[in-house]
Amino acid sequence: SGSLSFEALSRGAKSATLVDINEVYLKAAKVFAEKIGEGENVMFFKASAINLPYSGRKYNLVLMDPPYDKNFIPKVLKSLIREKWLEDN
Repeated sequence: SGSLSFEALSRGAKSATLVDINEVYLKAAKVFAEKIGEGENVMFFKASAINLPYSGRKYNLVLMDPPYDKNFIPKVLKSLIREKWLEDN
């Protein structure tokens, strides 16, 4: 749903990037972003978080809400590090 990202935006984050493999979820989040006036501040990226492509943009805050029963968190962290999504430090 992107709810964690939208909460961060409401608390002062300048932008957010939502990553999801499911296009239906991304479309719903995009509709919501437009509805609350954040459409220009949110990027939507269809991909598997465990197999991200290289990122030319660096992030200093990552919020994850994966299916917890699938042990995705370590895999997502490895993908974020491997593909250079994270700011130094």
